[in-house]
Amino acid sequence: MREEDLDWDVYHIIVMNGHVTMDELLELSNQPGDVIGDSVARLERRCLVARTGTGVRVLSVQESIARCQLQHCMDDRLFMEHGVIKVRPESKRDPR
Repeated sequence: MREEDLDWDVYHIIVMNGHVTMDELLELSNQPGDVIGDSVARLERRCLVARTGTGVRVLSVQESIARCQLQHCMDDRLFMEHGVIKVRPESKRDPR
């Protein structure tokens, strides 16, 4: 199976369930753990899903746009945590 097809299937499993644990995702997809881990990592890089403490959830459109903008932002001081855009505390530059 091509990576794109697998990612599409994994994304739809997550969408249908809202939030899934990795164990549930493995069971529902019938794929090996490393394959699913790689797929979730690609979906996360594409700003479509987010890992939580217990599994994976789908990002809202607003979260997806914000994460994508932060991912491609040249200012590495900014990051997102629990849906909130924050400035890294160790940053020495003026936030203005």
